[in-house]
Amino acid sequence: MVGKSRRKRSGFTVIEVIVAIIMLVFGVLTFVASSAAVQRMLSRGNRATKAAAYSQERMGIMTATPCASLAAGTATRGGAFSLVWTVTSVNAGNAKRVRIITSYPGWRNVTRADTMEMSVLCVQ
Repeated sequence: MVGKSRRKRSGFTVIEVIVAIIMLVFGVLTFVASSAAVQRMLSRGNRATKAAAYSQERMGIMTATPCASLAAGTATRGGAFSLVWTVTSVNAGNAKRVRIITSYPGWRNVTRADTMEMSVLCVQ
């Protein structure tokens, strides 16, 4: 036999280890970035749910109020939720339309607003 005999070595090369580390770091960074996005979405959903609950509560109050006493107004709930409602007569005064706009701070302090609307029949 001429030449050097080749021994079979077990293990990884330096290049393989570097590529594996880069892939691991990329995976961890992707996981961290997606975790932050999920947290923002959960927070936004929580605020939207509270806004809907406050609007629904106001709708219940407006429904229980006699038609002659329905009036526009404002309220603040939970410190950061602002409710503004308007009342307009419709159907020749036989009904009232109630619109509630709930404003609240969103991500990066951008104000979001949700609107709910309903009609209240005025049976005499």
